Amino acid sequence: MTIVELFSEFHKLRPEWVVNDEELLQYLNEIEGRIKNEIIDRHEGGEQINYVPYTTSSEIVLLAKAPYDRLYLHYLEARADYTIGDTTRYHNSYAMFNEAFEAFAKQYNRTVMPKRTRINYF
Repeated sequence: MTIVELFSEFHKLRPEWVVNDEELLQYLNEIEGRIKNEIIDRHEGGEQINYVPYTTSSEIVLLAKAPYDRLYLHYLEARADYTIGDTTRYHNSYAMFNEAFEAFAKQYNRTVMPKRTRINYF
């Protein structure tokens, strides 16, 4: 999924929520940073995957690939619900995000070798 596709899908699902792309980019950078720091960087080759916070909505492909890319949409929905104060929808959206994030993390842990730590004995 690209940034443009994500934002387009978000606006279709939440047409009532008027927000500019800069705010959505801020939320997207939050979750991409978590994916990079908490999951990818803890595995072999993580340092080779380049992530620089996004500054414009573009055709850049996001770090989590299908079918796990739904986590982005759930995160944006949760942030939107939190912003407007709809706590019931926020809890539902965040629960769906959390489930998708954990599924992505588990899949990544199963398919990519974790970094080996060197143990120093004194």
